[in-house]
Amino acid sequence: MYVLEEVLLRLSPVQHELLRLAFFEDLPHSAIALRSGLPLGTVKSHIRRALKRLYGELSVYDNQHSAV
Repeated sequence: MYVLEEVLLRLSPVQHELLRLAFFEDLPHSAIALRSGLPLGTVKSHIRRALKRLYGELSVYDNQHSAV
């Protein structure tokens, strides 16, 4: 399994689904809000927090596996 897949699986199901819609289906936030039934601000917040978590976990992984 790839590192990104592992980290994505650690997200909440809602965050995982919203990121999937945003990045793999290339939907704008407004379309994700309509499809998910969540308010636009909630969609943006979930995606922002999920990206922050992904960045943090991938940074930790990178630091642990970098050649010194």
